Amino acid sequence: MKAVIMAGGEGTRLRPITCTKPKPMLDVLGKPVMQYIIELLKNHNITDIAVTLQYMPQAIVDYFGDGRAHGVNLQYFIENRPLGTAGSVKNAQSFMEGERFLVISGDCMTNIDLTSAIKFHEEKQSEATIVLTRAENPLEYGVVMIDDDGKIVHFLEKPDWSEVFSDTINTGIYILENNLLDNFAKNEKFDFSNDLFPMLLEDGKRLFGYPAEGYWCDIGDSAAYIKCNRDLTNHFISPAAVIDESAKIIEPVHIESGAVIGKNASVLPYSVIGQNAQIHEGASVKQSIINRNVVVGKQAQIRGAIICDNAKMDRFSAAFENAIIGANAEIGEMSEVNGNIKIWTGKKIGKSTAVTQNIVWGSSFTRNLFGEDEARGRAAIAGGALIMGEVNVDVTPEFATRLGAAFGATLKAKSKIGVSYGSGGALLMLKNAFISGVLSSGCEIYDFNVSTLPIMRSAAQFYNLDGGVYLSYLPEKPDSQLSIQFVDKAGVNLSRARRRKLEQFFMRDDFLRCEPDEIGNVTEVNDFNTFYVNSLNTYNNGIFSRNGLSKNPVEMQISVISNSAVVENLAKTTLKMFGMDVYTQYYGKNMLTAFVDDVGESVIFHDEKGEKLTHEQQIYLMCKIIADRGGIDKIALPSTAPSAAVEIAKNSNITVITVKNNSTSVQEALIENNLDYQFNMMFDANFAIAQICEYIQNTAGSLHAITATMPTMYFVRREVDISTDNTGAVIRQIAKDATENGIKTEPKDGVKMVHPNGWIMVLPHRSRAGCQIVVEAATQEIAEELCARTEMMVKKADNSVK
Repeated sequence: MKAVIMAGGEGTRLRPITCTKPKPMLDVLGKPVMQYIIELLKNHNITDIAVTLQYMPQAIVDYFGDGRAHGVNLQYFIENRPLGTAGSVKNAQSFMEGERFLVISGDCMTNIDLTSAIKFHEEKQSEATIVLTRAENPLEYGVVMIDDDGKIVHFLEKPDWSEVFSDTINTGIYILENNLLDNFAKNEKFDFSNDLFPMLLEDGKRLFGYPAEGYWCDIGDSAAYIKCNRDLTNHFISPAAVIDESAKIIEPVHIESGAVIGKNASVLPYSVIGQNAQIHEGASVKQSIINRNVVVGKQAQIRGAIICDNAKMDRFSAAFENAIIGANAEIGEMSEVNGNIKIWTGKKIGKSTAVTQNIVWGSSFTRNLFGEDEARGRAAIAGGALIMGEVNVDVTPEFATRLGAAFGATLKAKSKIGVSYGSGGALLMLKNAFISGVLSSGCEIYDFNVSTLPIMRSAAQFYNLDGGVYLSYLPEKPDSQLSIQFVDKAGVNLSRARRRKLEQFFMRDDFLRCEPDEIGNVTEVNDFNTFYVNSLNTYNNGIFSRNGLSKNPVEMQISVISNSAVVENLAKTTLKMFGMDVYTQYYGKNMLTAFVDDVGESVIFHDEKGEKLTHEQQIYLMCKIIADRGGIDKIALPSTAPSAAVEIAKNSNITVITVKNNSTSVQEALIENNLDYQFNMMFDANFAIAQICEYIQNTAGSLHAITATMPTMYFVRREVDISTDNTGAVIRQIAKDATENGIKTEPKDGVKMVHPNGWIMVLPHRSRAGCQIVVEAATQEIAEELCARTEMMVKKADNSVK
């Protein structure tokens, strides 16, 4: 059998380590990671190997040559442009000569038994076999579910926590029949996980997963690189290393040939010292990777850091946990590089400098941008699509400027970006800083000033913008905590892929600034709020009338309450235009009350008796309005929507599209299916209030009378902490236990279990080790019982995967 090593990736998440070498050439315990892969293939009698290259190909060709020095035959296939994983292998199809072949990444470390995997492929008469392993954090990989025979029944590439249904992941090792490459053309960009495997699964082809034992580590980022070296460190000191007798060496460490460990220097556990590195007198290295030809000066301290080839740490300097010092960089005497800081290739840090920001060609702040904490206000609504922080602590003008530059860098030059904000001096300050960053990237700005998030969404479509951002305060601390919400050209929350791209640009901090004559322009739009209000009269073929909400309007009073004066004033202006008496900051019985969030997006109703509508009742009411209104043949509902709402739609011959349980997924489905009316009902509080008031006037005359006719919906929600960090394994075990007990399961957001008297969903928590249980049942007692039983299943699964 022949093999293909995919070695063309840029390794952007590993910069600045990969600024001077491709990822397959990263040293692990003194030799390139791709060398381990070649040795693994050779040990399994695979010696004819094609290598696909794209980024810095010459470094790999120069080191490995034709492969004879390593006991194999290597041929190289270089891409002029990225072709995707399958496209790059297609480029080497002639090498396989029509035979079955194995594909493996050149940037992973593994000792998986390839012979057993090939035997499995042959026994199953599989057309494609994906070698699988298990991971505590499956978010960066393709999650796979197989049946008892090993046949793949479901998989999802790089899921969100809310989508995780297993901890079994794709290793990027495949055994493939050659004819599979005929499914797409040469030089066509095509991917195994995103394109080929879904196609095979949909066509009913024999696609199997082989659960492998053994070690596997994808060296995708610096944390994985450090972990891989630590995992494999098994106390080795080269005889050609020079170690002073007074030096302290505490195993396990790895010290390569030519390394010099000076007088009273310390090399502490899980440290890797590369070829010809010098650790001078009194210096101390702990749990760090010191690459080739590095100089660590007298009394310097290196703690959990990566020092790249030919870099120099001067005397009394220090680098701390997860810091990366790029190749040929110099850290001056008595200078400190804080944890998680990256110093780019060739940079020089002066004497007695405390480095607290990345050094690329400017400085930056590095962090995980998008919040995933469901307990913090609108993060739950936005499905983790918010950046949150404290003004002038987490989110400074400098932060906002670089964020604007990073967002602009994710788009094409001259792209149009809309900006709007709530109210307050700090938001204005940060909005202007963000604008400066966007302009520096060569993009154009449309400034809508003080507005609401729904108006920003509407403006994105009306002005054909390429994206937008909305800044507002969080209701928890409206004087200091803020949120930053991004939308795409359709006004939809940025997808997870877009958020990841923005985060990578921001964290890498290596995006280009435009030339001075390419700096973008700012267009002030000061009347769009008025345009938006007036457009409600004619929106969607005239669903409103200037003379009232219905042909026979009745007197109606409503109170609109919000933390935002902007939101309240806009609602007041809009609803008065439809002939309604509108009050603000007033709550009492005998009046319909709408509590609107601080950005004008979502609304919670209290009826005329002061009774609060539940989330399920509001979804039901929306479905009822859509069904009675007519003219709509589709509706998109989250996977936790009440059965009664689904039933209304189906009884009205409306197709129900079930989507993931977060607003971004709902929005994407609504835009994709041209469901503008539902989009505004769900994500524009003004629109929803007006529609519901119209419906009240045309039907029962009060919201309380409408809710009295609704079926009772019994829901229970509960969060359960788990002791393991492996939430995916817990979900997988729950699904397995349920199946063995004859319970029908569906891989939804997490796992859905269907009972005769209702359904249960177990959803992974977005930000910590834990699960959310959502139950709907025929009675409250049954719902409570099913929830308690499921909580026990979660705890049992937790114990079984420890």
